[in-house]
Amino acid sequence: MTMSNPAASSRSPERVNEMPADKPLYKAFADYMYLTIDLAAKILGRSPFYVQRRFNTLHRFEDSRYLGRVQQSKFGLYLYFLAWRGGHQAFRYGYLPEPRHIQRTGSTKLYHDLAISEFHYLLESAGKNAGLTLAWKQWYADLEDIHKLTDSYPDGRFGFVDYDHDGVFEMVRANESGSRAEEKNLTEKLPDYLAAGIERIYISLPTPERADRYLQKLADIPKAKSSKIWITDEDSWRKEILGPIWRTPKNYLDGRTYSILKPEV
Repeated sequence: MTMSNPAASSRSPERVNEMPADKPLYKAFADYMYLTIDLAAKILGRSPFYVQRRFNTLHRFEDSRYLGRVQQSKFGLYLYFLAWRGGHQAFRYGYLPEPRHIQRTGSTKLYHDLAISEFHYLLESAGKNAGLTLAWKQWYADLEDIHKLTDSYPDGRFGFVDYDHDGVFEMVRANESGSRAEEKNLTEKLPDYLAAGIERIYISLPTPERADRYLQKLADIPKAKSSKIWITDEDSWRKEILGPIWRTPKNYLDGRTYSILKPEV
C-alpha cells in the first residue's frame, strides 16, 4: 500500500455530479480507507445495488477517478479506496484534515486490508450498542508519532473515548512479516512498541491454532513476554468482539482471558 503526500500534486480536483449519499460515502472512506461493496452497504445503510452503481461511476474514467480499486483474481471481489479526486472530495466535505488518497495497493494484501476494515466495523458497531464512541486511526499521517518512536507503522490505533486502554493494532493474515519493503516483522516490532510506552498491543491471528503458536513463541522471548500484548484469532472477534477473547503471552497458560472493556477479567 502506498499513501499519498498531500502536497505532492498541484492539480485542481474536477467534479462529477454529486448525489445525496456522497457525503456519508466519502466519510466512510475517510474513516475506513478500504471498503467492499457489501461492507459499504452496511455502513451506509444502502442497498448493495445502489453502492455498486455509485462506486462504478466514481471509478469509471481513468483520468478522473474518485475511487481506485484492486482485485486479487479475475472473479474475486473488488476492494475500493480513495483515488486522488476522491481524497479532495473527502477533504472538501471536512472528513479529512488534508486531501489524502491511496496511490496503489497490492492485490496480495486485499484480504488483509479488508479484514482490518471488518474488524473496525464490528468494533465500532459493538461500541455503539454499548453506548460508546470508538476513536480509530489508520492513515499513516495519523500514526506518525508511533513511527517516530518505533520506526514502524502499525495497522491501526484505537480506543474507546473515556476509556484508558487504547493501543495499536496489528492484523496478521499470512506471515508475521512486514508489509512494506525493509519493514520489521511483527515479532521485531513488539519490543519497540513496548519500549515506546505503548500500553496495549492488539494482535489478530487468522486461526486459533496460529494464535496458540504465536503465544507460545512470544512466551519464550523475554522482551515479548508481556501482559501488554493481547492476542486473539479472527473467528473469535467475528463472534464476540467485546468479549473475553484476548490472551497474553505472560499468563495464557493460566487460562486468563481479557476483554477490551474489562481488561482485568
